[in-house]
Amino acid sequence: MQGARGPWWVLAVAAGVLGYLVLNIYAELFGPGAIGVDLRYHDGRAIVMAVVPDFPAARAGIGPGDAVVTADGQPIRTLFHWHAVLENAEAGRPLLLEIEGGGTRTAVQLGLHPNSRQWNAGNWVTFGIKLTAQVVTFSLVLLIAVRATAWRSSARCTWRRWRSRTSCR
Repeated sequence: MQGARGPWWVLAVAAGVLGYLVLNIYAELFGPGAIGVDLRYHDGRAIVMAVVPDFPAARAGIGPGDAVVTADGQPIRTLFHWHAVLENAEAGRPLLLEIEGGGTRTAVQLGLHPNSRQWNAGNWVTFGIKLTAQVVTFSLVLLIAVRATAWRSSARCTWRRWRSRTSCR
């Protein structure tokens, strides 16, 4: 049933997207932050291409050319494997990596802390731009969905009125 505010499914989808935005803000502000590696995936291996100084990976001794074999016991072969581990990482809980470099495998523990984000003015500007774009996009989609539903309802009514020469109510 469609009310004055639009159909129920538009409101349900809007609530879901709004929940996602709140979760995104929470994760950005209080999540474990970046670990400081740039990975490339080739032949089922995650190879470290670069390490950001003063981030957890650099402090743990990971270097360019090393391969991430496992993370928290899960094999890392593709970007999807890596993201599955990162999505479950928590600030305050160490991230356990098995690294292969120089022909040897080493277990490495990364300490993830909310402050590893190292927020500065540039990060806040980037975060603000990203958040503004998401909120504006959400608002426009919600407006279009509600308006489009009202327009379709109005168009049906006009068509019925024209065909039967009666009112739609």
